Amino acid sequence: MLYSSRLILNKRLCYFLPFRQKTSNYLNRIGILGAPFNKGQPKDGVDKAPDALRKYGLIEQLQNLGLDIKDYGNLNFKEHLDTNNSKSLSVGAACQLVSDGVKKVLSDGRKCVTIGGDHSLGMGTVHGHSQVHDVCVLWVDAHPDINTAYTSLSGHIHGMPCSFLIKELKKYKKPLAGFDWLNPCVNKSNVAFIGLRDIDPFEKLILTKENILHYTMHDIDKLGIFEVTNRALEAINPTNWWINCERSIKHC
Repeated sequence: MLYSSRLILNKRLCYFLPFRQKTSNYLNRIGILGAPFNKGQPKDGVDKAPDALRKYGLIEQLQNLGLDIKDYGNLNFKEHLDTNNSKSLSVGAACQLVSDGVKKVLSDGRKCVTIGGDHSLGMGTVHGHSQVHDVCVLWVDAHPDINTAYTSLSGHIHGMPCSFLIKELKKYKKPLAGFDWLNPCVNKSNVAFIGLRDIDPFEKLILTKENILHYTMHDIDKLGIFEVTNRALEAINPTNWWINCERSIKHC
């Protein structure tokens, strides 16, 4: 799987590069950041993923590709959880911690691979990248995670990260406790969604009304994953990019 991914990305290596850094050195230097957090949604388990992936050889497989890997360990979220069990305060504090962690990895001259953890952490990872580079987002997921606190049917924050991150969606934003530090940091023209198959009605409305580029599983079936990915990359025109990949998209 990792080998295949590298073959794909070798066709688009320029999209990983900040122009001021040397190609080979920067591409090969990777920082792994574990984010064992699950408070953005109601189920246990996702917080165990960082240690599980390490146990089953993630670091070794990356090293076998010739990459220079530094494992930054897991972030410690326990002391950042709200004592009154406020999901909003806990998620906000966790995402700020992730943002700082990502910024540290990038400042060390490495690309950051963050292992979650639930999808609320996307706010922290994208924000952290934006503190160092201008960033484009390729969101590969069955869900667009673009609900707002007003439109979410469940109220779970893991379905909202993109609405916090995209500048043009600020007008739809409902203030949530714990997120005062987070300012939108990505233009909608620099965001593309791939693999959508489960879109809430209000998410569809936001995507359509704001003309945000998105490809569904039907588009992938029709055009193929290579063509969809190429179109998305050409549209968002990245020099630095951030990829979200969620396990529900694995059948692509």
